[in-house]
Amino acid sequence: MKNKGFTLIELLVVVVATGILMAIAGVAFSGAIARGRIKGAASSISREMQNARERAISRGHPVDVVFSANPQGRLVMTINNIDTAATSIVLPTFTDCLLAVGAGVNQRAPETGAGAPVSAADFPIANTCRFLSQGTGSVGAIYITGTNNRAAFAIAVNANGRISVWEWGANTWNKSN
Repeated sequence: MKNKGFTLIELLVVVVATGILMAIAGVAFSGAIARGRIKGAASSISREMQNARERAISRGHPVDVVFSANPQGRLVMTINNIDTAATSIVLPTFTDCLLAVGAGVNQRAPETGAGAPVSAADFPIANTCRFLSQGTGSVGAIYITGTNNRAAFAIAVNANGRISVWEWGANTWNKSN
């Protein structure tokens, strides 16, 4: 009589092997999701800073972008216009975003100076990036990391007011797309 099925041992081996592979994939995938969230937050911050710069140019007066942390340490951006009330912006992607140097960052983002960042919001005016009516901005960067410290990003502003996003990796800054 020919056996046309699988034994219980064979089935258990397949189930256990599948479970191990799924657990490994889950851990790797969760890291990618966390990195994606912090990268999304960096992009959102960059967009809001670009909007503030454009607002300063179009209205002909300075606009300040102030960075602070809520009681849980999460990032909060406030945009202060001279002619209107301050607008506080807390984007949903910021829920996993900490206002911190952290994650092993030991040098400033390109175009913002040399040496290690002195604070998470590394601008001449405490925690504030000011855009002037000519489009120029405060030279500096905002450094953010995820709650798991797996990724670190810098949103940097150069003397011309150009905003760029950088990712910390292999002990150096790399321009992020």
